[in-house]
Amino acid sequence: MRRCTVALALCLTSSAFAAQCGNTTIHSAADADALRKACRVVDGTITIPPSLNHLENISLDGIEVINGDLRSYKCGSINIKRRSPTNSSVVSFSSSTLTTIHGDLALDGCIPNFTNISFPNLKTIDGAFDLVNSASLAYLDITNLDSVGYFRLFAPTLVTMVHNELRNVTGAHGTKKVVVEETSLTSVDSVFRNPLDIGDSPASIEGKTIMFENWPTQTLTNATFGFARAGSLSIKGNGTLYVTLGGPDQTTMALTNLTFTRGTAGLFRNPQLANLTVETVTLGGYNNFTDLLLPFDSMSNLVVALEPTLTQLELPPQAVNYTNFGFTLFLSPNLDLSSQFTTDPDGTTRQTWYWPQKDIKGLWLAGNISTPFFQTLFEYEGNFTNTTGRPTISYFQVEPTIQVS
Repeated sequence: MRRCTVALALCLTSSAFAAQCGNTTIHSAADADALRKACRVVDGTITIPPSLNHLENISLDGIEVINGDLRSYKCGSINIKRRSPTNSSVVSFSSSTLTTIHGDLALDGCIPNFTNISFPNLKTIDGAFDLVNSASLAYLDITNLDSVGYFRLFAPTLVTMVHNELRNVTGAHGTKKVVVEETSLTSVDSVFRNPLDIGDSPASIEGKTIMFENWPTQTLTNATFGFARAGSLSIKGNGTLYVTLGGPDQTTMALTNLTFTRGTAGLFRNPQLANLTVETVTLGGYNNFTDLLLPFDSMSNLVVALEPTLTQLELPPQAVNYTNFGFTLFLSPNLDLSSQFTTDPDGTTRQTWYWPQKDIKGLWLAGNISTPFFQTLFEYEGNFTNTTGRPTISYFQVEPTIQVS
């Protein structure tokens, strides 16, 4: 009888231990301590509830692998709020031993006011890296994170991110998106500079546009985008953002859509980028461009709208080979399209606009435009119906500048 009692006790102890390393909700630092001391591998999801004491530091040191998610409760919306200087104590959520999450790392606006999140040895997240913080996170250490399913970061008060480089995006929940929205970071190049292929998924780089009292004032001023392929790249500036296309180890880039909105100030092409193609480029409103060269080897559509600071737009020599090109322009009253040529300060005259020598699908232009701007276009686009074998223009309309009252 005693032998049976001992066996039953061992069985119950084993079951209790297994349960501890399954799905777990951490309600306190004591819960986290019990979990990390008992479990090297968690065979389930760790959940952080809003009820967690906001002043407790949470350590998961000892845990190496999470086979489920590391997540907070899902909120219906993100809680964006003013940060109080009286509530500025450092509250950390960390693990120096965690290397792998086979599910998602998903911490949203419902998490407590962690100011410091540190997982320096986390290398792989098979699911999503989805960090959407509620205006408290200031320091993020993901030093060795190089592979994720997808990447999304929204943390307006984040001023420091320690990160070597993102090297692989495997896909999760139907997307391979890589998106950095509102932050107070001065660089996001570790996320974007490598020649990753995210297929038709979107990428987005955003300078800080939300400003509340007592929030950090620093913001993103330079960004390098080096992906080899992306479905779309959206750049949202803040008035001082300069973007370079092409990373240090890259020779080709193909984008479906490239959109600039809200204050991008400059665009450059890395000289070692041998081939840069895009289907549609949109200057989508209130950027800070003045003299802009569009440095693309191939482009099908160009849309320029609501760009009051833009004074000169250049289409490169490669444009003579653009096929089925379309150009739409409106509400950009200071853009001068009176000629294909300009005179530089040293007195040199150079051509700044090269018309495609192949079929053009449409031109709808409302602005400061003069006949000399079409000089070479009319030379080789001599007719609008393809009866002679020469290139054609399917649609052509030019109007004066539209005034906005």
